[in-house]
Amino acid sequence: MGEANSSLRGIPTADAVRGQLQRIVTSPVFARSARLKHFLTEVVEIVLAGQSAQIKEYWVGAMVFGRGDTFDPKADNIVRMEGTRLRHKLREYYEIHGGTDPVRIDLPPGSYVPVFGWRAVPENAQELRSAEGARRPRSYRPWMVAAGAVLAAGLLWTLASRHSHVNAKQKEPAGDASISPEARDLYLEGRFLWQTRRPNQMRSAIEMFRKAAALSPNYAKAYVGIADAYGMFAANGGMNKDDAVRFGREAASRALALNPSSPEAHSAMGVLEYSSWRWTAAESQYRDALHLNPNLPRAWYRLGATEEMLGNFPEAEKDVRRAMTLDSAYIGFVAGLLELYYDWRRFDDGIAVARQMLAAGRPAAELHCRLARLYDGEGDTVHAMAEWRLAADADEANLGHRANLAIDEGHAAEALRLGRQIEAEAEKGSVDMTIPAILYARLGRNDDAIRDMERAWQAREPDVLTIRWQACFDGLRPDPRFQALLAQVGRVAGAR
Repeated sequence: MGEANSSLRGIPTADAVRGQLQRIVTSPVFARSARLKHFLTEVVEIVLAGQSAQIKEYWVGAMVFGRGDTFDPKADNIVRMEGTRLRHKLREYYEIHGGTDPVRIDLPPGSYVPVFGWRAVPENAQELRSAEGARRPRSYRPWMVAAGAVLAAGLLWTLASRHSHVNAKQKEPAGDASISPEARDLYLEGRFLWQTRRPNQMRSAIEMFRKAAALSPNYAKAYVGIADAYGMFAANGGMNKDDAVRFGREAASRALALNPSSPEAHSAMGVLEYSSWRWTAAESQYRDALHLNPNLPRAWYRLGATEEMLGNFPEAEKDVRRAMTLDSAYIGFVAGLLELYYDWRRFDDGIAVARQMLAAGRPAAELHCRLARLYDGEGDTVHAMAEWRLAADADEANLGHRANLAIDEGHAAEALRLGRQIEAEAEKGSVDMTIPAILYARLGRNDDAIRDMERAWQAREPDVLTIRWQACFDGLRPDPRFQALLAQVGRVAGAR
């Protein structure tokens, strides 16, 4: 029996594993998953180096995900969440692209140590090994080390948003020890789907959370997940808002009944109050959350968003920056700060922040579109056009980016066509009605813009309150209909 054939019937060689790793991380499945590519590469190389004993949750969080010595696995579930994502991605890769690959790399449930195996014993085993060695350049490992270093340096700038980045230990409810492993796995799968912020995935996340709650009725986090998902629908559209608020309140109330000291449950309830324009109640929930855990970034951010809606810009800036300090990875907090600067008409400050973040390697589409708005607010159409083009290239499916680009390029007919498409989506509840209203205002179609703003008002969209400041509505301000709408908005904002 030859050496090659013997190795194929046992554990794959290091060269074969590295070749398979290269196929996986360069596949379309992992094309937009820099964090997962880095995760998989690091743990594979540690195993190949004979040091698999060090691959524990703490090590992965502290070293691979850059959390450092203060990483607390009990308070921060990033490793468990990313482990679930990686298992999904590996399964997807082998189902779509790796059907004939000779080596299988898996991450078993409950472990972060990858396992390797031959998928079959090919008759041409020797040729397979020789071809594998020939395909892999001798500089592969140095290149991978360099790439890993780049990914590690840029890791904190990835797009994925986490449920909560908590540095303080939280007291678990008394019944938490009874939560089944299956319920925990369902919860983590739900959080993975929830992170996408996409309506279909959000519905699937709710299903996962409900299954987790059915398996373990004491599982407060599962009800928080349900409340968070419905909170996203209430704030961003995608389903009937009244239903989203009602279902979300029921879940948040159940979570608080199970664990009154859950800061995440208070924060989730705050989002639902915010979406109902109950500003005082929302602020109270966020402050309760922060009293329980001063290091909960989402609560600071949402408190800042509430202050912004009420016109308290300095307080809003302070709160949003606090969230950014606590969780520098989440691009949504940066985008929120740029929106605040747009409303505040601090265009230069916003442009400076966006440029700084782009230079540091932050995800592009989220920043380019905000930077374009800031340039438009300043009246710099040339730079705005360049940023809208970059945003549209980075997110081709976003009709709003393409419509705004068409406006700045002077293609009014194309912008109007796209605006009508977006308005049709808004009528179905897929997006807020304020989005086509902004496009119509920029196009000078005042009747269309005011009509859609009145519809947004009737739907109680929180962003309708920003018409008091947004520069894109300056052309409508002399219109008596717009003045009447402003008066209504002012009364609601003043009724804390």
